[in-house]
Amino acid sequence: MPQFPDDAERRSLQNLIPAWKGGIDTVIVLPYRGYFAHRRSYKHLVVSADTRNNEDD
Repeated sequence: MPQFPDDAERRSLQNLIPAWKGGIDTVIVLPYRGYFAHRRSYKHLVVSADTRNNEDD
């Protein structure tokens, strides 16, 4: 089961600000392996746990 660090969003804040300004207001984390990110709609981004937890991606 993936772990979700409490500080992942704070560590990635500089990357999240443009996403919020671009209309994303919801990030959905699914239990996929490895890197995965897909903008499902104007407001929704789907990511894997690995992507959410890795501030370098």
